[in-house]
Amino acid sequence: MKKIVGVSVGLLMMLTFGNVVYAAEKEVISDPEQYASQYFADFEEKDKVLALPEGGFLKGEAKIVSMDNPDIIQGSYNSETDPTSVSVTEAKKIVAEKFKNNIETTPIMPRGAFPPDVGTSGHLLVLAGGGSYKSQPFSGAGWRFGGMGVKPADGTGNFLRWKSYIDDGRVGNVNQANATKSGSIQGMALYAREGFKYFAPNGPGWTMNIGIYYTYNPVAGTYYVVQNI
Repeated sequence: MKKIVGVSVGLLMMLTFGNVVYAAEKEVISDPEQYASQYFADFEEKDKVLALPEGGFLKGEAKIVSMDNPDIIQGSYNSETDPTSVSVTEAKKIVAEKFKNNIETTPIMPRGAFPPDVGTSGHLLVLAGGGSYKSQPFSGAGWRFGGMGVKPADGTGNFLRWKSYIDDGRVGNVNQANATKSGSIQGMALYAREGFKYFAPNGPGWTMNIGIYYTYNPVAGTYYVVQNI
């Protein structure tokens, strides 16, 4: 993983993640171009990426379906063929400009304070084999949750690779995410200093077999990457 170069906030924070307590000096990337370069560091400039409605970027193929009924397809996406896809070179400019505007006007908009709704308003990202999704930035106080669950497409196995960048996070199924919101921390820890981890949620019913990302008091700009590889 590339080292994050930024301006340290200069505070030694004690973080409690599950039963693990450790000290970490948090860093903030304040330069928009630096942030965009770090965000796309694992892609080539010529790669095609597609902005999804949730705000992150997709590389590869995916569908967004209803969490209430996965047979209801709300959108199908392919970064190689979609006419609105852009090169990573262009996407960096988009990310840098958005980051710059957020810094100059207001803090990066806080992400959801609650896990995605399992009912009709909830969304689920179904990643095809080889697909990769980079989330929008997170900020805010308390637990913040990704706006949609994620699962691998049928026939591509049960595991997805997850990583949290800039600050730490967790990934869990619907029950684990809701339990964490209620004060019982559950799910698999994703430490920003570590590499990708494989996670395969399991439980009764298909809604227990999706992954949801969440993070506590995230440093502004924190994001996650999930891959089906």
